[in-house]
Amino acid sequence: MARAHGIDVSKWQRYFDASVNPGDIQFIVIRTSYGMMTDESYTKLLESIQPVPLRGAYHYFSSGSPWEMQAKLYLNLVRDAGIHFHCLDIESAYNKRSAGFALAARKWMEHVRDATEQPVVLYTNPNIYNTWLAPYGDWMKEWPLWVAQYYNEPNRDRKPILPRGVDKWALWQYSADTPPNRKGKEYGVGSGNIDLNVYNGTLEELKQWLGLGAPEEPVEEPAEGPQVPVEEPAPVGELDYERLAKELAPLVAPLVAKQLGQG
Repeated sequence: MARAHGIDVSKWQRYFDASVNPGDIQFIVIRTSYGMMTDESYTKLLESIQPVPLRGAYHYFSSGSPWEMQAKLYLNLVRDAGIHFHCLDIESAYNKRSAGFALAARKWMEHVRDATEQPVVLYTNPNIYNTWLAPYGDWMKEWPLWVAQYYNEPNRDRKPILPRGVDKWALWQYSADTPPNRKGKEYGVGSGNIDLNVYNGTLEELKQWLGLGAPEEPVEEPAEGPQVPVEEPAPVGELDYERLAKELAPLVAPLVAKQLGQG
């Protein structure tokens, strides 16, 4: 099974050229914002990612701003942007761990899901999942997981190491800048490294998950040729007087004519 393959981009990539490696970029995820800041390259990158058939967006969540304001900023940025799925990025940098932070992240995801009616994904690594989210409940298991986990030898066909108690994943960021992959130019971006991802399924399965690849309803074939009504025979034991009259008419007519001539 060939997994759908893609990349994610932000201001650190500076630019993206979709014509460089279209065969290996079946989906792309763009950073819209972090906290209450719009990604500085968002507008330029958004235009450049449009040739990629499947597009996602993500927001870096902050403990320093109300979740409602962060959700409003995000929704304003993705409105009419051609985005097919949404992601919340949970990391430790510039954040404070607390039950309130975990609850706010959950509320952001619920709000964006209800507002867009599209899939919403949780992005994090196993350590953050285990220490920043899991101590405050298991609600995270209700959401598709985009796990960031890297081996020394990146291999898109392996299985990621998952957080404790988790056995399902939707997306896997299997390679990034630690260790450096030096594949930026290969994928048409301005940075030396690039985040590489796979979906846990084929491209067709990814489309179906996003509601973009549902099979078409079968079209009923019209009947061949004109439909000619068939005259049904009379039931057994009953005389078909109309048919009998038609059959006897050629025999009866000469007799009637002869009788009339003699009269």
